[in-house]
Amino acid sequence: ANTTKKIEWGDPYQEDGSANIVTSIVANYRSYDTLGEILILFAAAAGVGLLIGQRKRKGYTPSSDIAKAAIPLISFFAIVIGTVIIIHGHITPGGGFPGGALVASGLLFMALIYQKFVRKKVLLILETLAGIGILILALIGLFKQGSFLANFMETGKIGGLFSSGTVLIFYILIGIKVASELTAIGVNFIQGKAKEGQK
Repeated sequence: ANTTKKIEWGDPYQEDGSANIVTSIVANYRSYDTLGEILILFAAAAGVGLLIGQRKRKGYTPSSDIAKAAIPLISFFAIVIGTVIIIHGHITPGGGFPGGALVASGLLFMALIYQKFVRKKVLLILETLAGIGILILALIGLFKQGSFLANFMETGKIGGLFSSGTVLIFYILIGIKVASELTAIGVNFIQGKAKEGQK
């Protein structure tokens, strides 16, 4: 007799409760790989921060009135859509990396016309807190399930916003970390160029 359980939409008995198969792989089965990618991005952001002071910068040109009128609206939609992509990464295509990149693009658009819109210290705090959050999540999984980055929370009903257990939290933390690190890279270039132009 065939005793295989048929999995249906809304079934709470899933391995990770994620409706997005890609998310199940990236943030659950291959979460070590994802953690490594985050560390590579961190190394790139740190490298840019260390080396940007050695670049020869040209003069800075203030933004036009058209850019000042259009960019805030574009940035608002980029940040909102990026946030939605991060939060719904376990349900629909998307997740922490693409959502974080979109949020970063919105912040960088604003930094292009208002150089002091984004503060490096705030980015550093957000990036650090997200990194600590990922580490705490990983250690709790180790102690509760015996595996680093294990999904130790209730998975809930597949397709629900609060489903997939730790995958949702993991993706949100990844989104914050990616957004802050990519923004920091761009801000280092933008603010450095602005300071040179003001001399």
